[in-house]
Amino acid sequence: VPGDPYTVGQSPRGLVIDGQPRVLTTGAIHYPRSAPAMWDSLMKKAKLGGLNTIDTYVFWNMHEPSKGDYDFYTDRANLPLFLQTARENGLFVVLRVGPYVCAEWNYGGFPQWLRHEPDIVFRTYSAPFMREMRRFIAKVVDVTKPYMPEHGGPIIAMQIENEYGDHQRDFGHNGDLFADWCGQTAQQFNLSVPWIMCQQYYRVDGVIPTVNGFYCDQKLDKFRRDNPELPAMWTEMWPGWFQRWGEAAPHRPIEDIAYAVAKWFARGGTSVSYYMYHGGTNFGRTSGPFIMTSYDYDGFIDEYGLENWPKYLHLQALHRLLLEHEQFITGNDVPKSIKLADSDAAAAYVYGTDSDYFAFLINSDSSNSIKIKFDGLKQQLPPWSVTLVRRSKQDKQPNVLYNTAQLSKLIKRAQRHPARFETISSGLSTDNIRWQPLSQAGVPTITAKRPVEQISVTDDKTDYLWYRTNVSLPAECGSLDAAHAKTLVLHDAGDVATVYFNGEFVGMQHGQQDRLATFTFAVPPSTLRLGKENNTEVEISILSQTLGMAHNQRNMESYSRGLLGAITLCGRDITKGKWEMQPGLEGEHLPAHLQDTHAWERYDPEQQLARPQQMR
Repeated sequence: VPGDPYTVGQSPRGLVIDGQPRVLTTGAIHYPRSAPAMWDSLMKKAKLGGLNTIDTYVFWNMHEPSKGDYDFYTDRANLPLFLQTARENGLFVVLRVGPYVCAEWNYGGFPQWLRHEPDIVFRTYSAPFMREMRRFIAKVVDVTKPYMPEHGGPIIAMQIENEYGDHQRDFGHNGDLFADWCGQTAQQFNLSVPWIMCQQYYRVDGVIPTVNGFYCDQKLDKFRRDNPELPAMWTEMWPGWFQRWGEAAPHRPIEDIAYAVAKWFARGGTSVSYYMYHGGTNFGRTSGPFIMTSYDYDGFIDEYGLENWPKYLHLQALHRLLLEHEQFITGNDVPKSIKLADSDAAAAYVYGTDSDYFAFLINSDSSNSIKIKFDGLKQQLPPWSVTLVRRSKQDKQPNVLYNTAQLSKLIKRAQRHPARFETISSGLSTDNIRWQPLSQAGVPTITAKRPVEQISVTDDKTDYLWYRTNVSLPAECGSLDAAHAKTLVLHDAGDVATVYFNGEFVGMQHGQQDRLATFTFAVPPSTLRLGKENNTEVEISILSQTLGMAHNQRNMESYSRGLLGAITLCGRDITKGKWEMQPGLEGEHLPAHLQDTHAWERYDPEQQLARPQQMR
């Protein structure tokens, strides 16, 4: 338990803490996704839920927003406080430094300034990238040294890079060189804890390769063949999923989660980490492309810090049994499976001796129960389930402790939340808002002969960029010929476009995920009427909006958004001309969210609907 100095090593049967191989029940809680005031409560609930370890990424763009300007001690960036809170609660920590993290986090954790480093290519054998990556890791190591085992700190493992296996293939030889460099760099810090690389398909000397997925027991045989001296660690067990705007909230059956975890330990796994145990909130502009503000993830503790019953309770029981029988799981070699019935779907894995053991009885048939007899115990194994049994020397036959598919009566009666929430009125409709494009006084504009890529202008300091141009209305717009479409078409645009003609709101369209799209808007009738006159000029204003920067693409250093392709008006190409670009919205700078500068009024839906609002 953290507090006193101890040692950490590794063996085929788990991370070795003070000489003892340990079962690790781990849950991801990201410190920037919850308020510091919540951290102690979250960790207490995690421990009560049967966890002994917390997992978190380290977020480079939060800690070094500008090059050389570090923040590890302010509000949600206070990593030392987070680690100290874990220590005070008797929890270990796996610190996933990266510094690429993915995590559905804006730009995968990379700071915006990094893309401006000359000749840089992210996540490959690129000297500028490796220089900056090593410099940041060195800073993290310096900040976290007081929390290492020799000081009684909670950190028992560190992670370098993240899910590099797929990208290593993409980068070919340079990917191989970079992966090896990661292992060498990790070892050069000479720390007292092992380093891991998750979702790492190819061996890298000096690190433990770990796995991610919904199910991972099927990966264990190959892992042991390739890494007979290393422990099998599951760094991301997905008990739910993240949610994009417009998608339904994802949910994973509780019984399926328990089945996957129990089967992992049955077949030789020694560590599991839930991604996420508590998902939290993407505050501010921290979410990746189209990722919602809520990062609830259908975790065991919800976004607000409340236990997600009954999921929390059913897995709590499993975790406690795994930890209670740790000496059987880590103190024995991985057993061979024992066939339990005529079906190949039924098997037993027994840890211990014939008369003193802890065993997993598995039915991997997803549809049918299977009757079995095991050491005198007659049992019907439910479909898609693992039954945990224990026999001591005093017992005549094993005792059933738990079944992954069977929730107790108490757990079945548990509500999803132990609290109720007030319903918020949805009476305000955007149909009653008068949208207007407003120029911002004092905000510089950029003039160019065609639209300029958005992020090169905004530097991701705002999600918004105005594109404005004045064009002579093509004669095709006034033509009665059906062959001439009366449309404005934006090719290769992203992520959101809101269009105005002569200040009149035309419409808003958005893409999907982080893919560029083609947006088509009908030219408003008021503009078409003007088209009957010769040499009519029309002002087109396009508000382009990003919804987070790429978090898991190759060549992220060249990620681009805004109006990137051709722009046509009634079939005529208007891409080239005179364009003005102006970043931001006036509303971003108004202090309307501060009570001492805003006159707050009680919300009255009927009154609001009767009074159109100006948005700017």
